[in-house]
This record gives sequence, C-alpha cells and structure tokens, in this order.
Amino acid sequence: MCWLCDHPDRTLGDYLDLLRAKIRRRGWVVQYVEGGRHSFAYTIGLHARSLPELLVTGLEPRQAQWLLDTFAKRTLRGPSPVAG
Repeated sequence: MCWLCDHPDRTLGDYLDLLRAKIRRRGWVVQYVEGGRHSFAYTIGLHARSLPELLVTGLEPRQAQWLLDTFAKRTLRGPSPVAG
C-alpha cells in the first residue's frame, strides 16, 4: 500500500507530483496511512475549494476510499458540512 515502497526507483517528489496531477484532474485525492495503532485516511484538495478536508479512522483502505470519495462528491455538489 506504500507508493514509495512499491516504486523504489521513484522519489517523494515524484509521488507529490502524482498527487498534484490527480487533484488537478479530480479535485481531491484520498491518502491512506497505515501503521501505528490506528490506520486512517484523509482527503487532500477540498480546502482549495473552501471546503473542509475529511478524515476517517478504523476502516480498511477500500472502505475508507469509498466513504471519503462519496462524501467529497456530495460536499462538492451540495451545501458545505456544518461543524459539530
């Protein structure tokens, strides 16, 4: 699941370029973080549209990706979420 682990010949800069390209194309990406006691996932790119970034913990990568993608799409289409 680690992009840099799967692409040892690439650099962190290459990965960041990939993320930037996806954000330009789609509007956001979901970053999943493994390790430690709890895995989590979060969006990157919504803030540039004056929306809050989203975060979820305790889900497997595919579940987290689906959940955050679903809510990111809804957030872009409808009213912004209310804090609380």
